[in-house]
Order: sequence, then C-alpha cells, then structure tokens
Amino acid sequence: MAIAPYVGDGEAYSVSKEVDREKGEFVFRLHISHPAPLIEWSTVIGDCFHNTRTALDHLYWALAVKRNPGGNIKNKSSVNFPIIKDATTFNGRKFKIENLVGKEALAMLEGIQPFNDARGWNKNPLMFLHDFNNIDKHQLLLPSVSILNKGRFSHEVVDGKEVKFNAEISMMEIDDGAVIARCLATPPEDIVDLNYRVAFDVVFRGQPGPLLVVPSLERVIEVVEGVGADFAPLL
Repeated sequence: MAIAPYVGDGEAYSVSKEVDREKGEFVFRLHISHPAPLIEWSTVIGDCFHNTRTALDHLYWALAVKRNPGGNIKNKSSVNFPIIKDATTFNGRKFKIENLVGKEALAMLEGIQPFNDARGWNKNPLMFLHDFNNIDKHQLLLPSVSILNKGRFSHEVVDGKEVKFNAEISMMEIDDGAVIARCLATPPEDIVDLNYRVAFDVVFRGQPGPLLVVPSLERVIEVVEGVGADFAPLL
C-alpha cells in the first residue's frame, strides 16, 4: 500500500498560485495528478485497527483462561478487553471483571482506562482504537489537506518595508481545483511574492477533529504492545 506519494509533500498533488496584485491577494489551489486509492486504503488500515483491537481481546481471553483453567467461563462471546471512557461505567463492571481475570489484572486494567488519562479520555490511544475500529466498519478514508503544524508561508520584504499578511487556511477534503488557502497582504502595493507549502494526511470521512489515521494507528500499536508486555507476567 503506497501511501508515501499521498502524504507529506506528496507527489500526487501540486499547488498553484493565483495573484491579484490590486487587492494584494494570493489564492492557492490544489491539483490532483494521481487520485488516492481510497478503497484499498480503507481495507488495509481498517484491518490494522481491527487486528490490533483483536490482539487485546486475545490477551483478555488468555487472562480469563489463566484464572479459570477449567474453562468455566460464562458468556464467552462477551469476553472483550474493556476500553471504557468513564469511571462510573467501569466501576459498575468491576465485580464481573475481577471474577473473570482476578484482582491484580483488574487494578492494571483500571489504570490504563481512558478515564484515567490526564489529557482526557478523548486523547487516549486506546479510545482512538475503540473509535476507529467502529468507524472503519461504516466509513471510507478520505485524504485531507493537513495544515496543522505543517503549512507555512514565506515572503520577501523590499527596502526594509514590512508587509503584513492575513491568512485563511482550510483543512478539508481534497477536491481537484479546491482553494486551500487565501492570503491578503497589507498594504497591497508593497506585495512582492508569497509561497505556500502544504502537507497532506489521511482522515476518516466524518471523523470529528483532526485525528489523522496513520500517526494515530502508529501510536495505538505502540501502546497496545506496551499493554501486552505489562500483562505478560500474569499469563
């Protein structure tokens, strides 16, 4: 799956510049030379999220079997690794979890829950995994113009005169010819030139907020590997 040409300063896209020197306005448009293989991406990245979530479920099942070697486990189909965003819900399930995997595993599970993340449950990598695993069942990927920490303007100043720029930059779905940035220079008569570099990334259609799929997946895999290592002594 060749994503490289479509992210960062990708080869699949180019940016053109339109200049209105009377108004002092620059308009930057995106042009697509190679459409992204969205269905292929959705399938492969969706499998990554699903397989990573399944790895946690296998770990949870192994903990349950370790505590219940006779195989006396009720509702086997509901033995899923808990990823819970609020403490109240988790507390309501503590008795069931402890009976299934034991007190030590319960304490460890509680410690890694999203509601215990100091950044907030919605910033927790396990919550990303839970959400993306569900989102992937219903939605395709879309490439997105990513300007967060990646877009930058450059300009020249002539004869020591400072030109102020008021920029509007959009994070949006990619359409050929779409306006991705506008910049107004003040005063317009002192305008020289302006260039804008844009970077790209991939998001899910309808995903709220700038949660970019590839870096989120990399972080999730890193965290899940750590969870596996932490629980290994209990197996």
